[in-house]
Amino acid sequence: MSAIIGVIVIFAIRALLAYSQRGKVQPPPSKSHGGRSLVWGLLVLVWIGFAIYTLATILAVLVDGLEPVSATTLLSAAWKIVLAGAVAAMLFSAWPLLRALARRGHPKVVYYLAHIALVCPSTGETYSGACLLALLALAHRGSVTKDELEWIRTRLHKETHHFGTYATARGLHLALQARLTANEKRTSDAEEQWQQARFLLGTVTYVSERGAPKPVRQLVWELLGLEDASLGRWGSLEAAPEKQLTPLARVLRDWVRDRFLNKPASPDVERRRRRLASPILDDLFQRPREVPPPESPAEVWSRARRNFVTLVRGGSIGPRHVLNLLATFDLLLHPKFEDTLLPPAVREDEELTNLVHDDIAKALTGPIAREGAPLFAMNAYGPISARVYQQVETMLLGEMERALLALQERANTGLRQHAFREWMEASYVRSVFRRVEMALGPDVAARVWPDYVLWYGNFGVQLSETAPHRRVLAHTIFKALSGDAARFDDEANVKQQAHNVIVTSGLD
Repeated sequence: MSAIIGVIVIFAIRALLAYSQRGKVQPPPSKSHGGRSLVWGLLVLVWIGFAIYTLATILAVLVDGLEPVSATTLLSAAWKIVLAGAVAAMLFSAWPLLRALARRGHPKVVYYLAHIALVCPSTGETYSGACLLALLALAHRGSVTKDELEWIRTRLHKETHHFGTYATARGLHLALQARLTANEKRTSDAEEQWQQARFLLGTVTYVSERGAPKPVRQLVWELLGLEDASLGRWGSLEAAPEKQLTPLARVLRDWVRDRFLNKPASPDVERRRRRLASPILDDLFQRPREVPPPESPAEVWSRARRNFVTLVRGGSIGPRHVLNLLATFDLLLHPKFEDTLLPPAVREDEELTNLVHDDIAKALTGPIAREGAPLFAMNAYGPISARVYQQVETMLLGEMERALLALQERANTGLRQHAFREWMEASYVRSVFRRVEMALGPDVAARVWPDYVLWYGNFGVQLSETAPHRRVLAHTIFKALSGDAARFDDEANVKQQAHNVIVTSGLD
């Protein structure tokens, strides 16, 4: 009787909530996601029934506690409790259990167990969830082969629900492919794959709560935070919602807050760090707070030269080091500087000096446009930095123009592509705009904004309104545009994009 009353109360509350939301913009209802979600729901109902039966059995034993209990009765109650607990773990805690197992580096084991446990029942992305866990096992193992990546790729092709878990699995697959390509010494291909992985994972951070399970969104923020830290880009985790930070991500964020942002770290950061037992984190916390400045021009030049070689060879040095590199080159390669490193024959020949400056700037332009650095924030521009800024501006604005022209052509022809290609296209266009703003500053980004919001928004409408519908992906576009509109004080788009965010917050 109490169960019936509970059900009636639940329905009454839902009816009151529905009535209070009348007249407000509501997201479209989520559609059914196939047999796997149905099986999961049926298993939950069976488990509830079995759990009630088990509880009733235990209560009956307790009520009759004055009479001796036989060993058979105790064993029967024990196996029922164990079975109910095991099924509950499979149904409600499958992800953390399989995530822990993935750390031991057994991709096929976690893949098949994920299918048995029916991970991601809320989105129906069982194939994607299983593949993502298998990819995590490969990442933890530290080595990967072409055959293993191909084995996972073929199974990702079986996915029919292309939501946030699918995009995350694709992004991690690209990252591991980049590692394998780098080991084969194909640096440019590896860099392209790595950039694509970063762009795609960045797009998943805009996915709605319905579009990806919470553990997946937490994993994405952790991966991006670790990647940015390896590149010297501190502070990216400040944008992450608190509830989407894993213990590792929280420790990393607290270190950045304490060292760079003048914000207090969490009181329990040391306890969390000790529990993680990561030598990399321990080394990070033992870093000196202040880096000693160079003691001589020779040491300044030595640092700048090392950073130059790293950048040109495809490595990363961090935005601050990029600006220091440019400032050093501006000074030490200026012909009128008394300690210039240009030989007399070069600094006395203006044409030859310009050729040297042109060659150095040309070598730096591509890597800096790729890595990103706030060039607009430099206090002054010298012969190298001025050339680099001009060339980066031409490169990025040209890339932005080509990306928007491609969206216009798509809108005019009504062209649709496979889900993976559309996720990549949405990620790429957003990344170009972000790089424009980061390198050239908000003023240049504001000039690009009207065309960007028009055609990128049209792309979101196309994804949302035409078959095959990809409203989860469209939501990421509108959510990104909504935040940008607020930053650029575009009141009309603040309202429009907020509306679009709401109506695409469901599943396809």
